[in-house]
Amino acid sequence: MANNEKLQNMADLILEAVGGKANVSNLTHCITRLRFNLKDESIPSDEEVKKIPGVMGVARASGQYQVVIGQTVGDIYAIIGDEIGLDTSSTISINGHTKKKLTPMGIVKGIFDGLSGSVTPVIPVLVAAAFFKMIVSLLGPTMFGVLTPESDLYVLLNTVGDVGFYFFPVLTGYTAARKFNASPVLGIFIGGLLLHPTLLDLAAQAKTLTVLGVTIHPQNYASTIIPSILSVWVMSYIEQFFKRVIPNSLQIILTPFLTVLVMLPITLGVVGPLGSYLGNFVGQGLLGLSNTGGILGVIAMGLLGGFHQILVMTGMHHVLMTALIISLSESGSDPFVLPAVICGGAAIWGMTLASSIKIKEKEEKGLAFSYFITSIIGGITEPALYGLAVKYKRLFIALIGGGFVGGIVMGILHVTSYSLIPVANLLLITTFIGDTSANIINGVISVIIAFVVSFLLTYFFGFDKNEPVLQK
Repeated sequence: MANNEKLQNMADLILEAVGGKANVSNLTHCITRLRFNLKDESIPSDEEVKKIPGVMGVARASGQYQVVIGQTVGDIYAIIGDEIGLDTSSTISINGHTKKKLTPMGIVKGIFDGLSGSVTPVIPVLVAAAFFKMIVSLLGPTMFGVLTPESDLYVLLNTVGDVGFYFFPVLTGYTAARKFNASPVLGIFIGGLLLHPTLLDLAAQAKTLTVLGVTIHPQNYASTIIPSILSVWVMSYIEQFFKRVIPNSLQIILTPFLTVLVMLPITLGVVGPLGSYLGNFVGQGLLGLSNTGGILGVIAMGLLGGFHQILVMTGMHHVLMTALIISLSESGSDPFVLPAVICGGAAIWGMTLASSIKIKEKEEKGLAFSYFITSIIGGITEPALYGLAVKYKRLFIALIGGGFVGGIVMGILHVTSYSLIPVANLLLITTFIGDTSANIINGVISVIIAFVVSFLLTYFFGFDKNEPVLQK
């Protein structure tokens, strides 16, 4: 009961600090953070929010006001959701579209927020599909040779693994509709339209459709995400328009029909091809950057590994997740983002373990070790970032150094990831499974190097010699 009262009090203080129910247009959460979309972002005082017991930190990123909570974030989200009248089983906006002053930075934040909010709910499906693909890789002819490509079990497991990626347009059609306050079933409808066999056959034959003088070039949208997200975003405004102008008695009959009718030329003729182009641009851009074969790709991988945890603190790491999913869907592999991110995680493990050994003060020592456990097993790095790195600034040198060196080695050895695990724990090493055993070995070597470099930098340079926590 006491714990429930503590959580209730914490939730009340957070809601009050962000301006109350009237200032919240949308609320979601990830593993450690409450993610508010606020009507007036100037209301919350970062310093006051940080003083709330249980709050680890705050960040303003991706058009969101993010409050770092930790493992109880789900409980706090449910409490606040009940208080503001939010259906906490979804991420739907409680006040529809909110009008904000358009600025270049606001537009960029809005794009990132839309992508993140549409892609993040799909991750559990991707993880399930990735595990099936990983099993196929392990048991298939390229690894242990237990199954042949002709065996029924191989075919079944491979098919199940493909489903999660092939039906991206349908999955993101649904999640984007929830994000943009549109009808989820219409979002699914738009996603299904992009995957209809007739249009796929026309795309394969490079044939066009001419309707009322408008030429449509069908494309294969399987395993894409941006075309459906862009289409549903546009659809959300069209649907809202028809809801305003059509009488309530005719809503259920006319609104869905007219919305889809208007969306047909927009989706198939404009937004779909544009989204496909953007998706290919991002996916191929990442592949191109990592496959430059020169120093540029290697350095880029090192920089991403070194500064990944900084991105985590700002909340911008979800943008990387979107780029990662695009890369995996386009090519079935990721030779850039996830390998570098794993090195950033290994740097956290090295930093926290070395801190727990270096620190002598009993309570702080115990906390440092708990941060090591929660990061390497639970994949939650915020406690370590806010509990150690922010407090002892030199530790950022260890984080950046370990991640950078590990990422450099990953780039030199051309390590590639073939699946997705949403939590940055030790299991991320399994994403190297999917090609040759050399890829796995090189990946593990790179992770170990990132861990060791961060450990040594922390132990020998991470603390000022006069820090009280180093004294017995």
